[in-house]
Amino acid sequence: MNGKDLFGRLGGTTAQALIVTGFLLALLAPLLPRYQAAGAAGDKAELEKAEALVALELDAFRSDEQAEADEGDAGLPTFGQRQQQQAEQRRALNAKKKELETKYRVQAKRRAMLESQAGATGSRLHLLIGWLGRLLLILGLLTLTIESEGFRQKILLIILLVVLFSSLAGVGVGFEARGNLGSAP
Repeated sequence: MNGKDLFGRLGGTTAQALIVTGFLLALLAPLLPRYQAAGAAGDKAELEKAEALVALELDAFRSDEQAEADEGDAGLPTFGQRQQQQAEQRRALNAKKKELETKYRVQAKRRAMLESQAGATGSRLHLLIGWLGRLLLILGLLTLTIESEGFRQKILLIILLVVLFSSLAGVGVGFEARGNLGSAP
């Protein structure tokens, strides 16, 4: 083969680099949505934690306010006094809630969670990376198959056909890492 045609230029080390790069891209593509989903789950957990802390402190504030109101009620309050007292308690509770939400940055965490969820659901970059990986893998295998001779060419042709048909059929190459730190199953 002369060095002026496409496969002559892609032969040897370049073809091997195409195969390795394509294989890595094809393996890493399914991990991108999982990484984004993990980020969204982490942001959601942070928001739930902040909301739970606000709720706990508000419950403590309510019980303190109720205890103070019970101590201050020596006599029976009139209906107007009771309404005024309840309005003051609501204002104090709303002010405390705003203070706690500012303290725990609930609004910022809610925004971060919504942005990460939108980013995780709207991204299609992993499909492009997977397609590019399969394309590089096929191109590298095709180049090596054309340059090879004899038995090696037959083996590479079989591998190329398997990769080609699995790409056309939509069969993805993926892996999952699972671990267990407890007892053995």
